[in-house]
Amino acid sequence: MSEETLASAQMLKQLRDATGLGLLECKSAIEKENGNPSIALISLLGSNEARMIRIVNDRNSPAWVLEALVSLNNSRVLLELSRSGNDKQLTTPDAVAIANKFSQQKNESDLKVTNEKNARDLQSQVNSLEKEVKQIKTAYNELLKTLESRDKEVSEALAKNGSRRSQTTQSYSYFAIGEF
Repeated sequence: MSEETLASAQMLKQLRDATGLGLLECKSAIEKENGNPSIALISLLGSNEARMIRIVNDRNSPAWVLEALVSLNNSRVLLELSRSGNDKQLTTPDAVAIANKFSQQKNESDLKVTNEKNARDLQSQVNSLEKEVKQIKTAYNELLKTLESRDKEVSEALAKNGSRRSQTTQSYSYFAIGEF
């Protein structure tokens, strides 16, 4: 067997393993795509993301298969590729560039999501604190009303007994409940 035939047979076997399709189907797809197994792989898988994700998660997937899938620039496939660690197998500069670009975009996206979550959490804490402040102000105002009514009662009782209370200025500060 010649070296070229052996390489073709090996790629045919790898294509069959990756797609799970029969040998004849894989062979005809390669012939249809003028001997290009990468294009044959893409045409055989079509838009079957589940199958693509299974392939990128398979540690035995050859680099050329992974690179063919990377060339599709499918974000779910690229995400699974970076999660699986199989992106380390990529060898062609184009595939590495696509995977790196996606990884960078994913990191930026994760950072944005984290920042948005932190902002929501912070706003939730601020809202909670505002409610607590309003409750405290309400309780404070109720306490002041109670003190004023008691002062009035004491002044009236002293006046009935003929005693005088010293003239001190009574000033209570009330909070406006809506004020913050």
